[in-house]
Amino acid sequence: MLSLVHVLEWRAAVNPEAIALTDQQDAELSYAALAAAAERSAAGFAAAGIAPGDVVPIIARNQAGWVTAMLGLIRAGALPAAVNWRLAAPEVTALLRLAGPAAVVADAGCAALARHLAVADVAVIGIPDERWGETVHAVVVPAFANAAPGAGPAPAIDGPAALDPAALDPAALDPAELVSWARERLAGFKCPTGVTVVSELPRNATGKVLRAALREPFWAGRDRLVS
Repeated sequence: MLSLVHVLEWRAAVNPEAIALTDQQDAELSYAALAAAAERSAAGFAAAGIAPGDVVPIIARNQAGWVTAMLGLIRAGALPAAVNWRLAAPEVTALLRLAGPAAVVADAGCAALARHLAVADVAVIGIPDERWGETVHAVVVPAFANAAPGAGPAPAIDGPAALDPAALDPAALDPAELVSWARERLAGFKCPTGVTVVSELPRNATGKVLRAALREPFWAGRDRLVS
């Protein structure tokens, strides 16, 4: 069964200098150049740990890099899934949870969104604070299938033509960035002042989060706990 990559390789062999792709950022690629870009993209994904059968959504605006990323994922044996960057954040989050992606590919404009949507679950607890006595703290679980703390990077789309993947690690949640993002959307007293990344939240048999277990390491050796 022929794939888009096979068709591209055939066109690159038959008419290598013909223009295959242009975009609004003035990128212009011949069939030969596009085939070479797809090969580099595939190598970048493979080097980043993307394996055959991995589901990898792409969140990006229309550009040549979107095409090279899509072709690279197909060439690497992965299963690319195009996600409309115009969707509201809850809609994208729902799609990512259904897909169970190994990673997410994003362009520079959508990279921050991808990182924020990388949170699959969260619990908010009170932890000790030297100034206020206690403060709000968020414990988050990454949304990606292989995104345990310390998971490796996934390639991203970057640059006008985006011929070579750059490093983006959506699993490497930036606590300061998440706190800043929350401050723009929550009242100050509700906003976490810190973030801890875990692989899963402890729950009881009914699915309720065991916040006491999350608080325990923060309050060890102290006289009291808070809710």
